Amino acid sequence: MKILFFISSLNFGGAERVLSLISSALVDEFEVVIAKFDKDPSFFKLDNRVKLINLDIYKDGINLRSRVKKFFIIRRCIKDQNPDIVVSFMDNTNLAVIISSLFLNKKIFISEHTHHSYASKITKILRRILYPFASFLSVLTKEDLNYFYFVKNKEVIYNPMYKEIKNTKFNKKNKIIFVGRLEFIKGCDIFIDLIKELKDKLAGFEILVVGDGSLKDELKEYAKGLGIKFIGQVQDMDKIYSDAKILISTSRVEGLGNVLIESLFFDVIRISLNTSGAKELIKNNFDGIIAKDLEELKNGVLKVINDKEFASFLISNSKISKNKFLLSTIKEQYKNIFKRLR
Repeated sequence: MKILFFISSLNFGGAERVLSLISSALVDEFEVVIAKFDKDPSFFKLDNRVKLINLDIYKDGINLRSRVKKFFIIRRCIKDQNPDIVVSFMDNTNLAVIISSLFLNKKIFISEHTHHSYASKITKILRRILYPFASFLSVLTKEDLNYFYFVKNKEVIYNPMYKEIKNTKFNKKNKIIFVGRLEFIKGCDIFIDLIKELKDKLAGFEILVVGDGSLKDELKEYAKGLGIKFIGQVQDMDKIYSDAKILISTSRVEGLGNVLIESLFFDVIRISLNTSGAKELIKNNFDGIIAKDLEELKNGVLKVINDKEFASFLISNSKISKNKFLLSTIKEQYKNIFKRLR
């Protein structure tokens, strides 16, 4: 069976990491092709058996002509590759693939990788019109599943952990981390505000911001004098997670934060604002902490720092849910869906 994936790029990002993992895991049993809209090299490593096509849709710039031409390029790719199933990642790509594949008689599996609310008004309207034409829809949370009531065949598929972690004993240091793109949606400014509030309580703690983005310089300036280290993108996160005691997620909107999944495999205590993804992944005060505002974030950090028994309780309970996020588990979900669609 041949599977053709579409995604806008394979640059640093959550959905991009998921596709790199899933495609490389499926290649043992399927012929796998990834078509992406740009020509940049993949940030994430792919199995060398995965065929990668750079459509380079916007080589002449992003304009009306290239936007219209995109549909014909995608349609031609589908015809040339002649896959059994087409899988699309993220809403705008989903819409483009659905339109481009009309009357081609192909099974179209679309996937959402952020919260349903994080979309423009026109995108929301187009989803309502076009998504019912898809053969299948995957979403990240039960909240999203309920929102897309107008799509008949759908299922929650979690993001997988990026690798098997064999080590279960970690040499923890007094380290607090933020991991994410340095864009408004990820709320690194809120994280900096939190560190400002806690500055006098964090003597001896190392504070790291892991990630890059358009707001990097602005955020570094905002964080001056707080001792926060901005270390950029890190491809191998094992060392970061292994050392860290606390991960803080301050996303304004989050479909299903990969960092909240990855960190639990390294016994990192998770403290997050109450996004849809956090509520899907954390049971408050059982295997992590969910906060509704900056004050609750601050109280959560202080409680974890000052109450070692409570911190151990959170870490112990977080181990319970690990199996749900194993790549082997997610791979089986994809395989079962492919069989149903075939």
